[in-house]
Amino acid sequence: MEVPDAPPREWVAFDGTIALTGAGLSITIETDEALTNATQWQTLLIAIGALAANLGSRTLCLLFFLSLGPVGVLAKSVCAGLGAFMGTFVDGALTIAVNKTSSDLAWSNLLIRSLVYGLGAAAWEAALGPFIDVSGQAMVEKAAATLLAWGQKLQGWWWTSAFGRTVAALSGNLTAYAPGVRGSFWDAARRAGFTTGGVQLRVLPLGDSITYGVGGTPPGTGYRASLWNQLADDVETLDFVGSVKTGQLPDTDHEGHPGWRISQIDSLVSDCTIRRYRPNVVTLHIGTNDMAQNDNVATAPDRLRALIDKITDISPSTTVFVATLIPSTSPVTNARIQQYNAQIPAIVTGLRNEGKRVRAVSMSAVTTADLVDSLHPGNTGYRKMADAFARAITLAKNEGQLAPLLPGDPGACDPDPSVPPPAPPTPTTLDGWKWAGEIASGVGAIAESVRFADLNGDGRDDYLVVDEQGKVRAWYKKPGSGWEERGRSPPASARPGRRCGSPTSTATDGPTTSWSATRGRSGRGSTPGTTGRTRARSPRVSERWGTRSGSPTSTSTDGPTVW
Repeated sequence: MEVPDAPPREWVAFDGTIALTGAGLSITIETDEALTNATQWQTLLIAIGALAANLGSRTLCLLFFLSLGPVGVLAKSVCAGLGAFMGTFVDGALTIAVNKTSSDLAWSNLLIRSLVYGLGAAAWEAALGPFIDVSGQAMVEKAAATLLAWGQKLQGWWWTSAFGRTVAALSGNLTAYAPGVRGSFWDAARRAGFTTGGVQLRVLPLGDSITYGVGGTPPGTGYRASLWNQLADDVETLDFVGSVKTGQLPDTDHEGHPGWRISQIDSLVSDCTIRRYRPNVVTLHIGTNDMAQNDNVATAPDRLRALIDKITDISPSTTVFVATLIPSTSPVTNARIQQYNAQIPAIVTGLRNEGKRVRAVSMSAVTTADLVDSLHPGNTGYRKMADAFARAITLAKNEGQLAPLLPGDPGACDPDPSVPPPAPPTPTTLDGWKWAGEIASGVGAIAESVRFADLNGDGRDDYLVVDEQGKVRAWYKKPGSGWEERGRSPPASARPGRRCGSPTSTATDGPTTSWSATRGRSGRGSTPGTTGRTRARSPRVSERWGTRSGSPTSTSTDGPTVW
């Protein structure tokens, strides 16, 4: 059929039929090849096969490297690349087979695509993933700050002021509400019964007597019970770890050591604590004793930074939540604490810029009104500490910043972290006294409530605890270093010619340590050590513990009892 004014066309011969229908022209060409497309079920099976190839090859690769030794970043990236290559190649090969589209070009394109995907997976595992994990939050914050700056600038021009306000508001919402929206999403999903890849927490409470729980009730519990209650319902598993076990809560493990300073906690960390437990969360409150004992206060922030650096070097997957110190009722000590606290944000920022998992936790909610003595909080103060730690941990969890658990080293530590003694005082602070170490354990009472008196006439001072109402609890001294509880009684009275209640005080958790007099120093009117208050003095010094001579005593503000 000729079409008027149509340009000339060259007709092509073909084997087929042409039919004119009501809807148009139908052309049918017969061929020996079957042109088909994969069905939905075939596509699903292809995807499953590709996933199995990806995971299977990656698993076998990791097992191979594990047989050679510890798996490093290079091995992980190689295995990730291999898995992605195999998954992509199997997917394409099965698709070509089902659709019957085999050709040199198809196989060449598939090989190129598989190589690119494999290299991308390896690059992500080796570099991009860790970079985003460390710097992703900062990148979002920087983007929000840039948007805010643009918005504020645009608001200055009247013809774009509305748009500028919108951009500024968007940046503010990005900064302020993104973590909360994400957290709300996860909470709603959990309430609806969906599995959200629950977070597993292994928490190491690390510090001194405040971590131990001195001052609160039940004794030896501190902030840890409230922290447990706030975290337990929002995670898949929760495990407190440490070599010390005290308090009343579902998991009593911790590393709170009364009287310890930053350097002693550093030694504990170096020995094996972090390697043994491999926590993904450390709650750190340390430095109080350095401040109270005036122990190289100027360099204490440097020691804190070195301690955190050591923890994160030993276990890069551990997030350290660094608390500012709670205040002291002692003006001198509190001034040191404030100077120390002022440097913690810069320490944390510097470590975060190095890629460390570190976060600052402000304890400013705890005031001197929450303390039961010069250094230790009561239950209200401990609850405030738990609230601060819980908020920080939950925020990190909702932001996806807490690393998965890694297995710790089950081997024994040498030395055992539960028994290393505090370093003895230096000769310049002894003032005529010879360090004799800890000679008796305590009962968990604070220093201000402890007295000593011989109740049963056996020649040994017994242990008395006087509460705020004047009620007295008593323990008899047993042979060795133990105590036998005798219940409540009225305050003890002195026997004729003897002093009642040797003027002795103890460490905030009750352990008793002593000095004996050295030659040439009578001890009259002297104080053994310079780190605490002297409760009383006596003209006579006994060199054997247990007699009732009224040995002169002192107690460091967060340390052992001495006399």
